[in-house]
Amino acid sequence: MQKWPTEADLRKYLKRWQRMLRLQHWRIKISYGRTREMIADDGHSGSISWGRCTMNDNHLRARVMVLHPDDYDDDDGREEIEQTVVHELLHIQMIGMRDAIKGPDPAGDVVEEQVINVNADLLVGLYRQLHGEE
Repeated sequence: MQKWPTEADLRKYLKRWQRMLRLQHWRIKISYGRTREMIADDGHSGSISWGRCTMNDNHLRARVMVLHPDDYDDDDGREEIEQTVVHELLHIQMIGMRDAIKGPDPAGDVVEEQVINVNADLLVGLYRQLHGEE
């Protein structure tokens, strides 16, 4: 059985993907967050995010939190942690396009998430395939 990634693994993922996504100019901190910290933006406690990213684009700083392994319902989340890191970094990469993508319509949030999910899936899948990690 594969072990859960540690906080040191999160930092390795961050370093790898920050470089590949050309976000080295950002100062990004990463850590695990507990369920209470991962409540979705809509405020509904039944809606827990796997990741959260807060950004200050004026100072090129960000904080990424990934749902702590103890808060997953089962072992399926192990594979999702690196993908969640990539997903949150893609939010940073797309910060300049947010207004254009989202527009005034709240449905833009859904579109942004869909675009980021597809890209995170693709990037992590291709990386694992190229490096024999499937």
